[in-house]
Amino acid sequence: MARLDPRRLAWAASRFFLVHGAAAWGIAAGLACVLVALALLAGSLQRHAGLKQRWEARSVPGTVDPASDDAPGQAPLFPAYAERFKYTARALEALGIDGMPPGKAAFSWHRNEEPGLVTQTLAIQIQAPWEQLGAVLDRAQAELPTAYIAGLGLSRENGDDAVVEADVQFTLVYQDAPGGGGE
Repeated sequence: MARLDPRRLAWAASRFFLVHGAAAWGIAAGLACVLVALALLAGSLQRHAGLKQRWEARSVPGTVDPASDDAPGQAPLFPAYAERFKYTARALEALGIDGMPPGKAAFSWHRNEEPGLVTQTLAIQIQAPWEQLGAVLDRAQAELPTAYIAGLGLSRENGDDAVVEADVQFTLVYQDAPGGGGE
């Protein structure tokens, strides 16, 4: 197998950009957007797995989670299902751009297989420059620590468009009342 020569790789990349021009830059920008979206999705899934692990450790009898909600003066791990409308409003506010709420939104609630958890999926469409979209997703996750990005689809009309259309599935996790009440 031939040794990789950095000079040949640099020459091939520059030749690609010279031959294909604006299309090459559009492809590179599209690939960069996809890589950032995948990194955000991986971070969200990792955060969800950590929350799920904390919840499972807390629900096993005889074990104590150091960050459990049994500690005095500490907020519960997940908000109560009865507070879902308040948290939905906070999510919509956090997902807004320049103070404007996102456009089209759809909501659904599902009882999880884990006992006592209900998830709410908020599917929205956002049209904004990529820099603003990334900041919005960061702000939403910082504002609602028990929420995660369950899905993210990006598209744009042309390779040179600065505006990206994003289909975001934002999932909020709630602690259900012991007697039910979710769905």
